[in-house]
Amino acid sequence: MKLNEKGFAFSTMLYGSITLIAIVLYVILNVNKTTNDTTYYFGEEVIKSLNDCVTEEITLENCYSAGGNNCNATAYRACLGVREHSGTNQGVIISEKIKSLDLESDIGLVEDSYENNRYIFAGDSANNYLTYSNRLWRIVSIEPGGHLKLIDTAKLDVRSWDELGSGSWGSNSTLFSVLNINYLSSIADSSKLYQYDWARSILYPSLFDSYTIRNLLEQEKASSNDSLVAAKVGLLSVSDYLKATNNNSCKTNIFGTNFKNCNSWLSQYKSWTININGEHGSDEEGFAYYFGDDTANNKYNTILFERTNEVYDVYPVIYIDRNSIYQSGTGTASSPFILK
Repeated sequence: MKLNEKGFAFSTMLYGSITLIAIVLYVILNVNKTTNDTTYYFGEEVIKSLNDCVTEEITLENCYSAGGNNCNATAYRACLGVREHSGTNQGVIISEKIKSLDLESDIGLVEDSYENNRYIFAGDSANNYLTYSNRLWRIVSIEPGGHLKLIDTAKLDVRSWDELGSGSWGSNSTLFSVLNINYLSSIADSSKLYQYDWARSILYPSLFDSYTIRNLLEQEKASSNDSLVAAKVGLLSVSDYLKATNNNSCKTNIFGTNFKNCNSWLSQYKSWTININGEHGSDEEGFAYYFGDDTANNKYNTILFERTNEVYDVYPVIYIDRNSIYQSGTGTASSPFILK
């Protein structure tokens, strides 16, 4: 085994001991933790990230094993989401700050019942407001890696999903282009935007007459593998809307539910979703889902679908980087979270 300049040994067995790895990381990255400093990912958060950072860890270990005395840990540190305790970067990572306030009665943050290590805002009075790049957003979720999923509180426009009536998502979709060219260029500070793989998942409503959200998620994931599109702006999924309710009775028979009384803060942001209907037409004649009202049948705040060349409201959705630093705010509309 090779000793680095701090006198601690690097194990050549990457998965020999998670505890040992965490200790070695603590020393390599020169993180100075005190009882009053909650600035960085520690303990469980570091361990959760290990599997995502194997390449960077191997590179760093090989450098020390080869006798290097000035091995650069920047890439490893960035992968783990660890900040230097100095300069303007000093501060609490926004996702950790929000999770430290996870009193449901206060801000509405709960653990996602369907996806591990993910947190969502649920209920009709979530304190999840955040300002970024001179816009007011609301936080939909804290993703397992620490990225924040945000929805713009200002409606972009009334738009067709695709002017040609296609069910494709990407450069051939009108709405995709509008979001990732016109709208993206209007975001003054794009430095914190995270490029995400958006999935145009296909849903078959005849399969979901008595299905729960868990069944819906399985179908979303199963049909999305061949339709991932990397971009910085997208739309919510059907499941995002349904999981924002804290009323468990609203999470069954999901396509037959009238969500008018389902206590969801997302009900006020009626919009196209990224999902398409696989039982109506084909890519040449697409139908996409939206969250909205069917007044003719006295159904409100529910999941509906329409031809993609029809127009409907659009609320853009983005992800921001997990290393974004909290500056101030409590998450209310009058005192939103503010980033450094």
